[in-house]
Amino acid sequence: MNQSFSYDIRKATANFKKHGVRFSDAEEVFLDDDNFTVEDPGEYGEQRFVVYGNSYVGLLAVVYTPLPDGVIRLISARRGTSHEKDEYSGHIVQRHRQR
Repeated sequence: MNQSFSYDIRKATANFKKHGVRFSDAEEVFLDDDNFTVEDPGEYGEQRFVVYGNSYVGLLAVVYTPLPDGVIRLISARRGTSHEKDEYSGHIVQRHRQR
């Protein structure tokens, strides 16, 4: 996968201070074959998604928006909650049963 990412450096710094997750770690989630994405239902003036997947720091929840040129703009990233970890595990089991 040759995906391009963009983000605001101030937002990335604030995200690391708040959540302890670097956007470079968040990029790895898009390489996880078992990741899954849901639409973020919030009202932001743009379409946003949350992708859940593993990186070397563990399960992450990454909010992003796809840009018209195919670049993914990262908005936030945090470690997955215990509930999200359970959902991710269930997603993997379901996906592998369908194969």
